[in-house]
Amino acid sequence: MTSILLSIPERIAQEIVERLEQIQIVNSYDFDVADVIRPDRLARNWTPKNYRILVTQGTEDRLPELDHEGNPPALCWQVEYQIKVFLRELDKSETAHAIGENRIAANIRKAITDSSTWYTFREVALFAEFGGSEPFLSSEGDSQGITVPLTVTYRDWE
Repeated sequence: MTSILLSIPERIAQEIVERLEQIQIVNSYDFDVADVIRPDRLARNWTPKNYRILVTQGTEDRLPELDHEGNPPALCWQVEYQIKVFLRELDKSETAHAIGENRIAANIRKAITDSSTWYTFREVALFAEFGGSEPFLSSEGDSQGITVPLTVTYRDWE
């Protein structure tokens, strides 16, 4: 399927995955990403793994104040992607877990903002911005990491 047939949010999601897959020491990053996964509906296609990245898409919100007139008009939308990275530290680690989470978040931002036009996601978006990172620890205590939200704004023809 060509990217022309894909929705704009899907094209953006695929670009996010491609950029995150570049997180490798050979590419001047601090670690090698294990893999980048977009979970299926029931989240059956993954389990927590060190340096595994999950990319999920949130709801789309309309931004009518940024619509553009025309025939057809261009409707403005905003969608948030959650980039969740798992980090497994040794039980005997004596360093603060925030050190690893901060390092991961910095590498995520570096991979996403890889060019001066990063926010256009191959010219389909108007702008993008990161939200505040949030550490997580599963209720079972078996996985931890950090979530980096990325909000992308785009226009789509009606």
